[in-house]
Amino acid sequence: ASYTNGEWDPRLSNIFTSDYMTHAVGPSFNWGKNRNSFVVELNYQHSILDGYIRSSQEQSIKRSYNDFTYFMMGNLNINKQHSLRLFVMSNTNNPRINQLNSILDISDTQYVSNGNENLNPAYSHRVNFHYNFTNLEKGRTFMWMFGFNTSQNSIAQSIYTGGNIPQNIVDEVGSQPIQYTTYDNVDGQMSLHTFLNYGLPLNFMKCNLNLRGGVNYSKNPSLVNEQKNIASNMGYNAGVVLGSNISENIDFTLSWDGRYNVAENSLASRGGKNEYFNHSVNGNIKWIFLKRLTLTAGVSYVQYLG
Repeated sequence: ASYTNGEWDPRLSNIFTSDYMTHAVGPSFNWGKNRNSFVVELNYQHSILDGYIRSSQEQSIKRSYNDFTYFMMGNLNINKQHSLRLFVMSNTNNPRINQLNSILDISDTQYVSNGNENLNPAYSHRVNFHYNFTNLEKGRTFMWMFGFNTSQNSIAQSIYTGGNIPQNIVDEVGSQPIQYTTYDNVDGQMSLHTFLNYGLPLNFMKCNLNLRGGVNYSKNPSLVNEQKNIASNMGYNAGVVLGSNISENIDFTLSWDGRYNVAENSLASRGGKNEYFNHSVNGNIKWIFLKRLTLTAGVSYVQYLG
């Protein structure tokens, strides 16, 4: 809220009050044997929004949404060394009251905004997979994680600039804004990530070594002057950790972690791609001597490029 001469100014303020209530009902199936299990659920979901906006105008917002969502989980222990876990599920992201607000925010007449009362809920599907391998005799471990998410009707910003701003917005402001921002439903959102980790003992130097690496990719859509823009990001990460296992009196850890990212917007002109790399090296040591004295030391180096 904004105040002028100590009093609340409705021309420069928006006050939102909202309550969301969600009911869900549906059947489920559960199966389990030994260390293996399987769960399936299907739910009918009814959501109710009851909201109120106070500004230069007053607006009551009431919405109800009906959806079906699902959930599946499976655990499979092949043997003592190998295990699998799988999650498949869906969920909804209902519009918030500020995204449904049709009252124009002119607190900054150069950059104005409002919501879209015709928004629909976004519907997301997600898959997560985990694989674990453990060899206790040799002290070796391996883990693989994979995740995928996609959304239909994702709620995204819709930006208009300059002469593309609708005339009714210009008329309501009373002058030509630089930018007008609202919301719309857009398809095309997705994200994917995968991660690997491998650990093993180095018996010849009484240490443990962990190697890890991963890849992340995401696409987030928006609208610019009614054209779809895809903001994509591709990321790679890797790391190495060497930990001592020499004795109870000496403990040290050396690690390196690196990340490389490429970000790009589909509507950007040439040079719209951003690349950056950062990595860090860390070292810590702890030494207990004379049974009472402890010496600790640490060093860290961080570098950013791009």
